[in-house]
Amino acid sequence: MPRFEIIGTGKETGRKRKRIYFAFDEHIARKNAEDDGTVVEEIKLLPYNPPTEQQIELAAKHNIDISSGTNENDVADIINAKFKNEILSKKEDKDIARFFNIEVTEFIGEDTLYSKIKNALSKPGYEKELVLFFAYCVYRDYIRGSSMATTISLNDPAIEYVARKLHTNSKVVNSIKKYDGNFLKYFGEKTSNEGYTKNYGSKRTEAYKSVIELLKEKAMLPGRSTNEPIITKKDLNVSPMKPSNTTKRKKLSTIEIVSIVVVAVVLLYIFSR
Repeated sequence: MPRFEIIGTGKETGRKRKRIYFAFDEHIARKNAEDDGTVVEEIKLLPYNPPTEQQIELAAKHNIDISSGTNENDVADIINAKFKNEILSKKEDKDIARFFNIEVTEFIGEDTLYSKIKNALSKPGYEKELVLFFAYCVYRDYIRGSSMATTISLNDPAIEYVARKLHTNSKVVNSIKKYDGNFLKYFGEKTSNEGYTKNYGSKRTEAYKSVIELLKEKAMLPGRSTNEPIITKKDLNVSPMKPSNTTKRKKLSTIEIVSIVVVAVVLLYIFSR
């Protein structure tokens, strides 16, 4: 986590003070200082600590290349990913963490990243963010492989709708907290290209069922005849259309058609004389 040195004066005491704050960015650090009663005069981002001697020795012992890491956080993630045999997380996954102001390095493994996000959002007061994250994971997995898979984001109205609806539901929130974070990228049984199968997040929980139900109300889900959003009568707030009172046109019989033709021929003969 970035460290910020903040210099200012106490609002009540008027005395000079210098304090260190750990925060995702300067804006949050400033707010934390102000909440502590500091009138901020100067703020400075402090450099990260270099890799520790223990990290360097551990990497050397296990032949782990840490040359790409510039600080102790980078190196910690490089070593951790190597020991756990993790693949490095993609940019789109790191962006999820940064959306929630969770600091991650460029070297964090995929499983570790999802666990870190889930654990951070499981703290009291972050129920809405936790449901938002879980709904995003469920939605993305549900449409994986479809043309829509690259279009959703954490700002998707359907996902925000789910978070608003469910973040006060203690059964759903507690159900989400029971998931292992590293099993949230996929749900159900998945088979690798090599033919190995692995079970990920369960689809039978209170959380999963509740989220899917609401997504089917509001989201664009694959497997339908069109890509139009599913809209309920309640959303439209209108009454069902009534059948038209217009009478259907009656089909003419063969005799009626012949009669019309005969009359037409007679009239044509009369007027042609």
